[in-house]
Amino acid sequence: MKQDQKGIAVDSAGKEKEKNVLVMATMTVGLLLNHAGGVVTLYAKLPLFLDNMGTILVTILVGLPAGVITSILSSLLGAWFINPMIIYYTCTPIAIALCAGWMAKKGYFRSVPRTIGGAIVMGVVSGASAAPVVILFGGFTGTCTDVSTALLLAAGQSLFTSAFLSNFVNEPFDKIIQCLLVVWIIRGFPKALQTRFANSGYLIKNMKKECFLGP
Repeated sequence: MKQDQKGIAVDSAGKEKEKNVLVMATMTVGLLLNHAGGVVTLYAKLPLFLDNMGTILVTILVGLPAGVITSILSSLLGAWFINPMIIYYTCTPIAIALCAGWMAKKGYFRSVPRTIGGAIVMGVVSGASAAPVVILFGGFTGTCTDVSTALLLAAGQSLFTSAFLSNFVNEPFDKIIQCLLVVWIIRGFPKALQTRFANSGYLIKNMKKECFLGP
């Protein structure tokens, strides 16, 4: 037992265990959210990606390390259950987690305009990390960028140019959607749940102060 500044006994081991449970539970929700988005994208044939909302959410709520781990696990499970090609894109969700961590640390999710601005940067970074995979497989990887890549190739663009342009067009757009959806989800949390995450990750930097006040 430790004592706080007022001399009151604090169960540090219990607090640490509670924090670990919170992180694990949040990562589980993040994984489910990623895969739900991946399944919707795959079977609805959407021209955008929705499989990183969980990674962004986890990074905001419980920190960058948990976000990176969630991104890696999502790639492994996605390759097993959804599309084997996903494993080759592992660097992309890691880059997204790093961008989300940077945005959250700077409080970018506090307002819609800043969220959109940060999401565009995230999309560019994500597109740059994904383009080499498209080039490696000749422009066709079974993802939503195949159509735009094929159109650019048919227009006479090189594989290199087609891969990068198709990703730079698609990625910022869907990252804006995903980041805004995550902000909407977080702002819909009950105050009690928001308070649980107040001392974890970067949530408190991305929400108005009154959100953490009791009734």
